[in-house]
Amino acid sequence: MNIKKYSKIAVPVTNREARFLKTLIKMKLTGLILVTSMFTSFATTNGQVTLKVKNGKVEQVLGTISKQTGVRFVYEHGLLAEERTTVQISDESLDQSLSKVFNASNLTYTIHNNTVVIKRDERAVAKYAVQQLVTGRVVDGEGNPVSGATVAVRGGKSTATSADGRFSVAGKVGDSIEVRYFGFKTQIITVDKLEGVQVVLQDEVDALDEVVVVGYGRQRKANLTGPVSSVNADQLKNIAPSNLSNTLAGRAPGVNVTNTSGMAGASSSLRIRGSFAEPLYVIDGIVRDKAAFDALEANEVDQMSFLKDAATAAVYGTRAGNGVVVVTTKKGINQAPVFNVQSSYNFSTPTQTLLADITTAADELTYQNRVAQFNWEQGDRKNPFVAPNGKEEFDYFLDKKYSVNDVIWRNPFSHRQSISVNGGGDKITYYNLVSYRKELGSYKTLEHEKFNLRSNVSAQLSDDFSVDVNIAMNQTNSDRFFWPFSTSADDADFDVADFYRVTFNWPKMYPFYLNADGTPSDSPTEYPVQTPMGSWQAWNVIDQVIGNRYVNRKVRQVNPILTLNYKLDKLIEGLSTKVVGSYVAQDYMKKRFMTFQKNYTFTSLDPNGNRFIPAPPSEDKINVFTFSQAQPFMDYTPERTWQYQVNWFLNYSRKFNKHAVDGILVYEQFKEGGTFINSRAESPIVSLDQMFIYPTDRNYRSTTAKETVDSRRGVIGRVNYNYADRYIAEFSFRYDGSPLFPNDKRWGFFPSMSAAWRVSEESFFTNLKNTVNDLKLRASYGSTGNDLNVSAERIGQFLYREKYTPSGGSIFGDRYYNGIAYGNNPTQNLTWTTSKSYNVGIDFAMLNSRLSGSLDGFVRKETDILGRRQNAMPDTYGRELAPENYAARSYRGGEVSLNWNDRIGEVSYGISANMGYAKDKWDIYDEENGGLMSDIIEANSAENVTTDIQHRSPVALGLGLQYRVNKKMSLNIGLTYAQTVSTLSSGSAANKVAQSQKLNYIGVPVQVSYKVWQKKRVSTYVTGGAAIEKSTSGRITNEFVLDDNVRATDQELLKASPVQFSVNAGVGIETQLTRKIGLYLEPGIRYNMDNNSTVQTIYNQKPVNFNLNIGFRIPLP
Repeated sequence: MNIKKYSKIAVPVTNREARFLKTLIKMKLTGLILVTSMFTSFATTNGQVTLKVKNGKVEQVLGTISKQTGVRFVYEHGLLAEERTTVQISDESLDQSLSKVFNASNLTYTIHNNTVVIKRDERAVAKYAVQQLVTGRVVDGEGNPVSGATVAVRGGKSTATSADGRFSVAGKVGDSIEVRYFGFKTQIITVDKLEGVQVVLQDEVDALDEVVVVGYGRQRKANLTGPVSSVNADQLKNIAPSNLSNTLAGRAPGVNVTNTSGMAGASSSLRIRGSFAEPLYVIDGIVRDKAAFDALEANEVDQMSFLKDAATAAVYGTRAGNGVVVVTTKKGINQAPVFNVQSSYNFSTPTQTLLADITTAADELTYQNRVAQFNWEQGDRKNPFVAPNGKEEFDYFLDKKYSVNDVIWRNPFSHRQSISVNGGGDKITYYNLVSYRKELGSYKTLEHEKFNLRSNVSAQLSDDFSVDVNIAMNQTNSDRFFWPFSTSADDADFDVADFYRVTFNWPKMYPFYLNADGTPSDSPTEYPVQTPMGSWQAWNVIDQVIGNRYVNRKVRQVNPILTLNYKLDKLIEGLSTKVVGSYVAQDYMKKRFMTFQKNYTFTSLDPNGNRFIPAPPSEDKINVFTFSQAQPFMDYTPERTWQYQVNWFLNYSRKFNKHAVDGILVYEQFKEGGTFINSRAESPIVSLDQMFIYPTDRNYRSTTAKETVDSRRGVIGRVNYNYADRYIAEFSFRYDGSPLFPNDKRWGFFPSMSAAWRVSEESFFTNLKNTVNDLKLRASYGSTGNDLNVSAERIGQFLYREKYTPSGGSIFGDRYYNGIAYGNNPTQNLTWTTSKSYNVGIDFAMLNSRLSGSLDGFVRKETDILGRRQNAMPDTYGRELAPENYAARSYRGGEVSLNWNDRIGEVSYGISANMGYAKDKWDIYDEENGGLMSDIIEANSAENVTTDIQHRSPVALGLGLQYRVNKKMSLNIGLTYAQTVSTLSSGSAANKVAQSQKLNYIGVPVQVSYKVWQKKRVSTYVTGGAAIEKSTSGRITNEFVLDDNVRATDQELLKASPVQFSVNAGVGIETQLTRKIGLYLEPGIRYNMDNNSTVQTIYNQKPVNFNLNIGFRIPLP
C-alpha cells in the first residue's frame, strides 16, 4: 500500500481501545520528536538516489540511501529487524525512493530537514489491534492430513492441528509460521493470506541432512569422513534413568555399555571399540569426567555423538586414545514459550524367583541327609545309617520360613519430575530446566536422588555479535549400607556382588532374630542371631542392611559457560571468531559410619532332640563381628575440586561455486585442582554418628589431606574440503602439552586425515539413484594419545623426577632429626602413549532413504604404554625399577548398523539394529615367566637340548622409475619394502623357548639394466647396482612351550638398526601391463656391508645371500 496516501478503513474498535490507541500514538509521536530534536543536520537532501536491491534488508538499504543523500534515519530499536524489500531506483528523489522502499510495508516516514523519522503505520496498528486468525491445513507429501502437528507463529501463539489436519491460529499476513511434527522436516512459511493456507510436510526419513556434533563443531552427516555414531536425543527424553550412561545400551554400534551393579544410583561403564578405559567426555565443548556425564538429565541433551577412531578424535589429542563422547545440551528457539512438564513413575519387580528364595529349609535338611548318607557309604558301614534329620525336623519347618529377602528386599521404585520452558524472540532465546529424581533401591536403606537445573540463554546483541550464557547445576545424593568386602576404597563403584552372593547362600534353618524367651521373631528385635556355619565366623546379614551402619555421599556441581561470538564477514567473508570460558566447581562429601555388630550365638534348646529349636539368647554367648576393621569408626571425606577451560576459536567457512572450504583454529588452556581431606575418629563411647562422641586422643583420631593441580595447553586445527558434496577430504591436528612429562617430551603432535567419496553423486550412478539414494566410501587415519598406564590408570605426577620420602631419623646432640630416603627410580624417558588407528567404511541409504546403514572395519595400535618390566634384581639394589614406556596393545574389529524409518498413515516408526565386534591383545607385555622358565629347564634336564637359529631370505616389494638411456640400457631408481625374519629355538621338541624376530626395512635401490631379449610386451635383462636400506621397526616374539603347549607369550620392540648398504647383481623379467606401467621379477645375489649392528639378521650373519625383488616400474617419457 502507499504509505503517503491513506484510504479510509472501517475498523470496529471499542471506546476503550480507541482511547488507548490515541494515547499510544501521542506517546510515540512525542518520543520521536524528542529523539529527532537531538540530531543536527550536516547535509542537504537534494541528492538523488540510485540503487537496485532484491530481497535485501531495509536497514542496509537505508544505509546506502544515507551515504548517497547525507540524511539520517531515526527509528525505534528492532523496528526494521525483520523488514526486507525488493526495489529498483534510478536517479530519483529521496521522497520517491523512500516511497518505493516502504511500499509493501506497514511503515510510514516523515522528513524533517536532514532527518527521516520512521515509525509503524498507526492505521495499520489499529487495523491489527483486532485479533485476526490464520486458518489452513497441514498435509503430508501424499496429501493425507497430519494430525497433532504444532503450528506456531514466530513471536506469537501456537496450536495443534485437528484430526483432519486443520488449524486456526492468531496471526496476520507477513507472519512466519513454523510447523513441526515428529517424522517430518520442520517447515517455515510466510503467511500471504489469512485463509486456506496449505502446508506440505516432507518426510524426515532422509538422514543425510542431519547435522551431528563432532569435535569442536558440527557437520552434516552426509559429509562425515570418519566413523561417528550419533544417538537420537528424542529417544532418551522419556527415559528416567539414575545415570545417563544407563540409557545407551544398544544405541550406537561399537559402544559397549555394561551396567556395573543393580544398586540405586549405579552407572554403566562405556567402552568404545573394545578399549580398556573410559572414553573422554566433552559436554558443551568442555572436557568433563564420567560423573558429570552421568549427572546430565536425559531431557536436557540435544545431541550426542561417539567419535570412535583417531581421525575423528585427534582434535582432543592426548586424552582421546579411547574415543570421545561429545554432548551438546538444548538451547532456546525463536518461538512463543513452550512448557514441557514430565512426571514419570517406575515400578520394578523381579521376573524370576530370587536365588535366595529358590531353596527352603526342607531342601537343606534333605541335602544334609544325602551328604551324611554319602559319607556313610564311603566308610566302613559298621553301624546302620541314621539320617541326621527325621520327621520331627521336617515337620518343625512346615510353618517356618527363614528367607533373607523377606526382610531386606523391596521392589525398586523411582519417580522423576521435570519442567522446562523453551522460547524467545529475535534477540533473546532461552531454555530452562528443573528436574528432580528419586530412586528407592532393591534393598532397604538404598536410596539415590538427583537434582538438575539448567539455564541456557542466547542474546543477539547485533547482526555480528552474540552472547551465550549456559549455567548447569546438579546435586546427587546416595545412601547405602556399609559393605567393605567387594567395594573399591572410595565406595564409588556400587559393587555389592559379594553381598548378593551371601544372601542366596545363607542357611534357611536358623532364625535371624529371637525374642527374649527364645522364640523366633519374624521382625527385627534386640537379639540378632549369629547363624552357625562351622568354623567360619558368621554375622547377621539382615542387620547388615537395616542396621545403623551406612555410607552417605553428596556431590554438587556448578558449571557456568560464557560464549562470545563475533562474525568477521566485513573483514573476510566467511570468517568468524568465538571465545568460550568455562568454570567448574564441585563439592564432594562422603560420610561413613561403621559400628561392630553384636549378635547372639545360636544355641539349641535340645541338642539331643530337634537341634533347630533355639534356646533363649544369653549374654554369655555373644559374637562381635568387626567387618575386618580394627575399631568402630566414623569418617568424613570432603573434597573440593575446580577447573577452568578457555578456548579461542577462529572459524572460516566459505563456498566457491561447487567448492566448499571449512577451517578451524583453536587455542585451548585448561587447569584443574582440588583439596582432598579425610578425617577419621575411632572407638566411640556409644554408637552415635556424631564426632563429639569419639575420644579426642590422637591415637583415636587422624586427618590426612592433599592438594593437587594439573594443567594443559593445546593448539587444534582442522581443514575440510568439499567438492560438490562428492569428494570430501579433511585434515586435523592437535599439538598438546602436559606437565606430566619432562620438558623434551612435554608436547605431542597428533595428526589425522580422512577422505570420502560419495559415489551416488557421480553421473554414472544416476540410473541407480532411485534405488540406492546414497552411497559413500570413506577411509581415515589418525593418531591420538593418552596418559594411562597398563592398568588403565592415569600416570602420577613427576615420575621423571628424583623423589624422596621420610625415612627414620637420628639423634644429633639433644635433638631428633627426621631422615629421608630415595623413592622409586625416576622414568628418564617418560613419554605419551600413542594410539594410531586405521578405518574404512561404507555409508548407504536406499529405498527412498527408508533403509540406511553403515559398515566399518578398523585397526588400532597403542604403543609406549607405561608399565613395569618383569626384570629380576638383587635385593641389595634397594629400590624398585622405574616403569618404562614399553608395552603395546592392538585392537581390530568391525561394526554394522541398519536403520529403517517409515510411516503407516499418521504413524511414524523406526527400527534400528547394530552390531560391533572388537578383539584386543597385548602385543608387548611382560608377564612373570621366571617360574615357567625354571619349569622348562627342569623338564629338559634329561633331554637332548639343542639351539637352532635360522634366517630367511627376504623378498623385496618395490615401486620404481625407469629412465631409458638407449634401446638396450636403462637406469632404474625407486622405493622398496622388505622384511627379514629370523627364528631361534632353544630346548627340546616339547619344552623350549621359541623366538621369532621380524625387522621391516625401507630402501632406495639404484640399478643399471641391460636388455637381453624382448618379444611384444615381455623382456628379459641383466641388472646390477647398489641399495641403501633403513630399518623402520622391529619386534621379537617369545613363546614358552612346556609339555608341547604354549604356556605364555611375550613381545618386545626392537630399536631401528643402523643404515644398511649393499650391492647386488641378478637377472630380471618384465611385462608391460600398460604403456605406463610394468611388472618385474628379479632374482639375484646381494652382498651386505658390515654396519656394526647388534641385532642379528641375515644381512650380517650371511653377508652373501640370495634375494628376490618384485614390483611395479613406471617408464619415464
